[in-house]
Amino acid sequence: MKSVIDGKLYDTEKAEYIAGWDNGKLNSNLDMVTEKLYQTKKGNFFLHREGGARSIYDGEPAIKLLYEEEEVKEWLENRRQAEAYIELFDPEEA
Repeated sequence: MKSVIDGKLYDTEKAEYIAGWDNGKLNSNLDMVTEKLYQTKKGNFFLHREGGARSIYDGEPAIKLLYEEEEVKEWLENRRQAEAYIELFDPEEA
């Protein structure tokens, strides 16, 4: 998917796929939600989000920019994407 935001191109085919999450519903389910985190070659992060007609994304694919590193960390933590978090941010052990 390609999207132009603030005059910049965000392309899921050219960006690096980092991690993904879904709510476990089938693609044909009206409540289905999927989110995929990407990073551009320039280091910018964005989410490609899709959902069924009754989902929070209302059947329309969309790109959401993650401007701050904390937004990326929060998304990875909330979606339990530990391996991607470790790869990107190398957190210290507890």
